[in-house]
Amino acid sequence: MAIASGSAVATLLGVSFWIVLPSAALVYFLATTDRRAAAVAVIGTAATIALLVHRPVIAVAPGAAVVTNGSVELALLLVAGLKAGLLTFGGAYAAIPFVREDAVGRGWVSDGQFLDGLALSGIIPAPLIMFTTFVGFQAGGLGGALAITIGVFLPAFAFGMAFFDRLERAIEDRRLHCLLEGVAAGVVGLIVATTIDLGSDAARSAPSLPPAAAIFAGALALLYLWRSKLCVLAVILASAASGLIAFD
Repeated sequence: MAIASGSAVATLLGVSFWIVLPSAALVYFLATTDRRAAAVAVIGTAATIALLVHRPVIAVAPGAAVVTNGSVELALLLVAGLKAGLLTFGGAYAAIPFVREDAVGRGWVSDGQFLDGLALSGIIPAPLIMFTTFVGFQAGGLGGALAITIGVFLPAFAFGMAFFDRLERAIEDRRLHCLLEGVAAGVVGLIVATTIDLGSDAARSAPSLPPAAAIFAGALALLYLWRSKLCVLAVILASAASGLIAFD
C-alpha cells in the first residue's frame, strides 16, 4: 500500500515511470528482506534522480490532438507498443499509463481521444489492450495501428518462444517474485495517478459537472456491484445514453 501510494504521488508530480517502477521493485525487495535502511536509501536516490531529470509536464488541450492524425512515424508507434508490452504487469489496465505517457504526452492524441479508445475497447469483442490499436490508428493511420499492435504483442510471443525453459526456472526464484510484486504495487500507483489525470480532463471538458459526476458515480457503483461480463458494455451504453439526455 505504501509503495502504491508513493508511486501514485510521484507520478502525479511528473516523475517518469522509468524511475518509479525500478524503485518500487527494489524498495519492496529490500523491505521484505529486512534491509529497510537500504530501502530508504533507494527512495532517497530515486528522489534525487527525479529532481535532476525532472521535466515540466506539457498539458494537452482537452478534446484536440496536437499532431495531425496519421503523421506520427511508425517507428515511434512501434517503440510505444514495445514499451507497453514489456512493462505490462497484471493485465491490460497496467498498460494504460505507459501508452498514455507517449500518446498524450507527445501530443499524438488528446486525453479525450484516449478515453474514447478505452471506451470502445471495453465494448468490442476483443481484449482491452486493443485500445492501443485505436491510439495507433489516430496517430499513424492503418500503418500506425499495425505498428503499435505488433509492438504490444511481440514481447510476450518472443519471450515465450525463445526463453521458455529459462522462464520456467526463473519463476521459482523467490527474489524475482519480490521484485515483481514491488513492480505490481508501483503499477497500481501509476494506474491511480492516470485515473486522476483522465478524470480531471473529463471533468474540465464536460458541459456540466453535476450530471457528469452523477454519471460517473452511477457507473462506478454498477461496475463494483454487478459482476458480469456484460457489465462494461452496459455501463458504456448507459453512460452514453445518460450523456445524450443530460448534455443534449
